[in-house]
Amino acid sequence: MYWKRLLFRSSLIIGLLILLVLMLLPTGLRLGLVELLKRQGAEEALVENIDLNLFSGQAAIEGLHLRFPGAEAFKLGRLKADLNMRALIDRQIIIEQLTLDGLHGVIDRDEQGRLTINGWSPDSLPASTGEQQTAATTPVFVLESLQLRNLQLSYREAGFSQPLMLRSLSFGPLDSRHREQRSRLEFDLMLQQQSRLMGELELTPLAADPLLQGKLRLNGLPLADYRKFVRPQLDSLSGIASVELDLDLALPGQQARALRGKSSQRLRIETLRLTRQGLEQQLESLDWSGSVSFETLDRI
Repeated sequence: MYWKRLLFRSSLIIGLLILLVLMLLPTGLRLGLVELLKRQGAEEALVENIDLNLFSGQAAIEGLHLRFPGAEAFKLGRLKADLNMRALIDRQIIIEQLTLDGLHGVIDRDEQGRLTINGWSPDSLPASTGEQQTAATTPVFVLESLQLRNLQLSYREAGFSQPLMLRSLSFGPLDSRHREQRSRLEFDLMLQQQSRLMGELELTPLAADPLLQGKLRLNGLPLADYRKFVRPQLDSLSGIASVELDLDLALPGQQARALRGKSSQRLRIETLRLTRQGLEQQLESLDWSGSVSFETLDRI
């Protein structure tokens, strides 16, 4: 009887300790993440909540608020991942569902071409040692589904800014064990003044010779917002452009030497106006359709 009571008490104490650790682990992770962000130079860092369930493999970060000196705040609504915990034992990282909902960010590019994201520079990350893992030690990676919603970004450089509103994006599957497997990518992106870029694509990003097939549609793009890129060839440019592309391409890879395949496109421009050296030209509408074939070319 004594050993039974001792075993019961020991099991109860161990169970309570495990339960306590599981209860405190999300708080510890939240505080650790905040400290890590501050070490990266953030003057403000806040994480409202971290949910973690080691048994079901569900993890979520909610309410990330981040500010670097002299920059706008970076905000993340919710990042959630569903992992297959049993696969981790066999060194397999299987993400069944990865969702990101609600993000506000600003990307700046300076005259030297350096990029910062809300005042944070990727150059602050530790440099890679250059050591590569062999195929035998590289774990299996699987992403079954990626879902992005309500991402608001702004790209800025001297003389140009581009707001981006990603309404939705879905991608998957991606499996390092099956590199020829096709992944499907669908997205709906808002650009300047309610212009929209939409895509329905199939691709093999992990293949030795990647493939890209599908459709891209760009509607109602105001050309005046991109006049920086036509100077000094043109003094001014205005109009509304729409483009439709059907793609069937083999992208440059380990074996392919250049872009191969074909594409068909349709371009429509309304109320086109341009001036150069005091000469103004105006066109009410322009419709153009055509196709392009890409042959294999040696790289230079």
